[in-house]
Amino acid sequence: MSGLWRHGRYLRPAAVLLTASLIMSDVSAGTVVYAAENVNDERTAEYERDDSEESHSENIKSWLGTSLTMSEYGGNQEIITKDISKDGDGSVISSYDRQTKTLTISGNGEICKYLLPDQVEKYDIENVIVGGDKIKLPKDCEDLFSVWSNLKNADLSGFDTSNVTTMYLMFSDCNNLESLDLSGFDTSKVIDMSFMFNGCNKLESLDLSGFDTSKVTDMCGMFYGCNKLESLDLSGFDTSKVTNMGSMFRDCTSLKSLDLSSFDTSNVTGMYWMFDGCNKLESLDLSGFDTSK
Repeated sequence: MSGLWRHGRYLRPAAVLLTASLIMSDVSAGTVVYAAENVNDERTAEYERDDSEESHSENIKSWLGTSLTMSEYGGNQEIITKDISKDGDGSVISSYDRQTKTLTISGNGEICKYLLPDQVEKYDIENVIVGGDKIKLPKDCEDLFSVWSNLKNADLSGFDTSNVTTMYLMFSDCNNLESLDLSGFDTSKVIDMSFMFNGCNKLESLDLSGFDTSKVTDMCGMFYGCNKLESLDLSGFDTSKVTNMGSMFRDCTSLKSLDLSSFDTSNVTGMYWMFDGCNKLESLDLSGFDTSK
């Protein structure tokens, strides 16, 4: 049988493999068979290896670019992968583990806008890990994680956001996400942050301390419906170019204090419903607000 492993030799297929399913496992006999789908011609092949159990996990890791552990020998475990590189050259791979409900993005290069492998839905994902070298996000990140409704943990530290210009709805309706650290995001080119965290109604901790908002013009609904946030440090925000702050903190029903004294609102023309529904707000500093427009 031809395949990835033949007489202990590892052969990497030329085509990108989308699906690898464990269809038969007999570790005691030293035989593991995988079925893999070839994205180019849709043929299915079986890959067999005869080497030791100890090295098998590492071989699969190399093949799929993901973390496959020995606990997955139980049968019918499926790892689904897809090339999500912008140029389709395999430089960035998205891999979903059905057992752990984890999406792992690894590699080095620029990705296309769509992160999910085929057969995987937004609501399947509970964990996201971005590994490898810095992976460049596209200029348009609109809806990138929008309505990933079961997402609980997201380590996005491996993303390079230096070319991004829009983050509109980027995390909208991630309503199981409890904390998010975006302190490493380079937002120096971002123009649109409207509704970025809209509907993240379990979000209790949000670190935006590294945000450069000097080019942002739209913050409409940015934190709309973040009703578990009790505090929010926006002291580093440069809002000198922002024209729309409508509904920015609307329905932040747990927010107790908010210091916006550093906000430059000289260009803002829309502040409609900006604090509507903030019924626990006890301290609000708007001393620096210019509402002349």
